[in-house]
Amino acid sequence: MDPVFGANGSGDAVGTWLLLMLLGAAVCAGGGLLAFSGRWRRWYRAAESPIRYAPLAAIPFGIGCLIELVATIAPLGTVARQAVAMALFTCLALTLLLFLSFPAWLRPGWIKELDAAATKGRATGEGGPAAR
Repeated sequence: MDPVFGANGSGDAVGTWLLLMLLGAAVCAGGGLLAFSGRWRRWYRAAESPIRYAPLAAIPFGIGCLIELVATIAPLGTVARQAVAMALFTCLALTLLLFLSFPAWLRPGWIKELDAAATKGRATGEGGPAAR
C-alpha cells in the first residue's frame, strides 16, 4: 500500500497545506474584497440575517490564510513564529466578531445606500405586499 503523505509523511502534507492556505486566501480575502468594493453585489440582501455580512467578515480569515502561507514557506525564528501565532489568533477572533456583529462604520457605502432605501421603504410601506 502506498503512503498517503509521501515517504516520510511530510512532503505531500506540506504541499496540501500550502494549497489549502492559497485557496482559503483567494476565496475568503479575494471574495470579501470583491464584495467590499461592490464588484460582487449579488450576495447581499437587505434583510435581517445572521450571515448578512459573511463575505465581508471572511476578509480577516483570508488574510490569516495568507499569513500562514507565507509563514509555512519562510523559515522563521522564535519571535517571528510567536508574532505569526498572535496574528493568526487575531484574524480568527476578528472574523468571528465581525460575523456575529458587523459595525455600521465598517460597511461599504453601497451597502449603506441599500440599507437606507430598505429602511425608507419599510417606513413608508413602499414595495410591500400592500403595494402590489
